[in-house]
Amino acid sequence: ALLGTTLKEREAQLTIQAQTENGPLSLLVTDYIDGAVRGYAQFDLAKLAEVPSDPNLFALFGKGYLAVTFDRPLPEAQGGGRYQGIVPLEGASLAEACEAYFAQSEQVPTLIRVAVRSDKAGCVAGGLLVQHLPEGEEGRERIHVQMDHPHWEHVATLAGSTRHDELIDP
Repeated sequence: ALLGTTLKEREAQLTIQAQTENGPLSLLVTDYIDGAVRGYAQFDLAKLAEVPSDPNLFALFGKGYLAVTFDRPLPEAQGGGRYQGIVPLEGASLAEACEAYFAQSEQVPTLIRVAVRSDKAGCVAGGLLVQHLPEGEEGRERIHVQMDHPHWEHVATLAGSTRHDELIDP
């Protein structure tokens, strides 16, 4: 949902797919379109039962890849069409894997924090997405050259200090 909110056009779609061949969770696919999120997971129940209660990304998936696909309903001349980036499934969490996607495929420094709490009352989730966006690259340095920009470091440090309990506090 956090990444989907970056879509500007109505009926634009974002698909995120994490896939492996050897992990307890072999496929996780989510689609975001017009504020609606749907997902699908394929897993090995026996292997999943052996995973610790607070697993990292590798414990869930093993070695794999993350594919992020943007479908924009504009003509290609206006930046529309389908764009897909594929990166290794790396990091301690799916949020970190998505940060790596933005750094590698989009060259956009990104910070993502998510938290989920599930109990008898239900499930609560919250998140924060912060990106260092270009001011318009025409005639300027590419954004990846600006990754060490002091303002971005300051904002990323402040946003990165957000605690899980703050993200799920009503």
